[in-house]
Amino acid sequence: MKFVLVLIALYVLYWLLRRSLRGILPSREAGRAPPEPQTMLVCAHCGVHLPSGEALIGDGMAFCDEAHQRAYAQQHRA
Repeated sequence: MKFVLVLIALYVLYWLLRRSLRGILPSREAGRAPPEPQTMLVCAHCGVHLPSGEALIGDGMAFCDEAHQRAYAQQHRA
């Protein structure tokens, strides 16, 4: 029983110490820059919005995947 009380007391002490130091010590995320925003593009085939970094660009249009790029090309052949 004494062992359990000592463990609880140590945990409470640890929790209080950590809580009091939270405002003093710099956060790990404080030094990180937020990610740059990306332009959102619309898939020419299905209309879904996706970040420019994930889009496939073909014929001046954006597509969400290769299947939609092929489907759009088949539908719009002259």
